[in-house]
Amino acid sequence: MSFTCYVPLMHFSFKISLFTLASAALLLTACLREESVNVNQDSIFTEYRLVYEAAKDKTYARATFRFGGATGTLLQLSDPAEVLIDQEPLTWKPALAYYERESAGPQATGTFTYTDLDNNTFTNTVTLAAPIAFPADLDTIPQGAAFTLTWEGDPIQLGEWVTVTINGINEGDAKIFTT
Repeated sequence: MSFTCYVPLMHFSFKISLFTLASAALLLTACLREESVNVNQDSIFTEYRLVYEAAKDKTYARATFRFGGATGTLLQLSDPAEVLIDQEPLTWKPALAYYERESAGPQATGTFTYTDLDNNTFTNTVTLAAPIAFPADLDTIPQGAAFTLTWEGDPIQLGEWVTVTINGINEGDAKIFTT
């Protein structure tokens, strides 16, 4: 399976502008959070993920809460609301506005349990998609040209996606691509 991504040639002044825009977006996002006590508990949208990073041999269980649908305002749960993965609590990550718990190795499934402020409990099981890997000889991606990134493993299925983050040697020119 593969997809083509275009890595544009960047100039220093563009990087500064991109950094400025990204910083402003992060600050704006930080301002658009709300405590769950301030919203109707029946209007909270949840998103649960299991993310495995082979390079670190870790699985990250992540839960995001929003008010107003999938793209709505990010929520931080107010006490005593809670979210668990396999009966273990997730930790609030304020910079990214989600809850997370990491575990060693690949975790094939995880059961998220969310209890809201009205004491309603919701249980959802998430299954980790089959892992993919990049060819062992992949060490350079040309800048300023189209590049087809091929992975080893099953094709993605409906509702699945692959996110690739490329960060060059300057460590300030990251690009994110999603299938």
